[in-house]
Amino acid sequence: MGIVSKLFNALFNNVRLNNTNPLMGDALKQVLVSAMYAEQQSAYLNSYETGIADSDAKTILQEYWGIHSKAAAEDTLSYLLRKGHSYYFDAIYMALTTEKNNYAAYLQSAFPPEELEKGISLFRGLRSNIDTLVNDKVITRIEDLQTYKVYGWDYGRLSFMTRLCYEHQLIPEHVMKQFLRESLEGTKRAYTNWGDFSKGYIIGRAMWGGQDNSGMTGIANSLLTNKKSPWLNVPL
Repeated sequence: MGIVSKLFNALFNNVRLNNTNPLMGDALKQVLVSAMYAEQQSAYLNSYETGIADSDAKTILQEYWGIHSKAAAEDTLSYLLRKGHSYYFDAIYMALTTEKNNYAAYLQSAFPPEELEKGISLFRGLRSNIDTLVNDKVITRIEDLQTYKVYGWDYGRLSFMTRLCYEHQLIPEHVMKQFLRESLEGTKRAYTNWGDFSKGYIIGRAMWGGQDNSGMTGIANSLLTNKKSPWLNVPL
């Protein structure tokens, strides 16, 4: 499915479901952690299969994520589970609030040299999107960032990339199921409902530097209100 079709689906709230191999119970809840990312890609929300074209999957895996081998797949998924952008969040939040007048020096002290460049980039991404997050009612004030953090972004990406790696034979089934279980467990530790989870995803994407987060807010609203959305019937 092309970019135009994906945008059409997102704009017109077309929730895509797999009616042939749908999941149930805990397995369904695990893949629903990937719902924000899945909606971005017009993928299935309710199955291990993503249903996206091989060419699109190749672009995501290789060009976007640099995954060209089974070892790279497991390394990437482990990174999202153990570190991700959550590793940087608390220091970036401090730099935006209490250390905002001396943020550069603070970030330099907060991160080891090998992490500093990325830390600064993520700081700039989040800082540049604060007004958008407020205007889109993701947050009402900057302090709300600390409430939602960015675990939704990390676990959401972990769940989707786990599905995609499994679908393309980069990880075996038992590894896929383990990562999906852990993505749900982490999500439930951080959030009590899909609405708060979606805010964590949107904030994480803003920190990453996405400039079209209003579209992400639209995706979240669709998942939270569309009668076809599994989020309505499968509480976190």
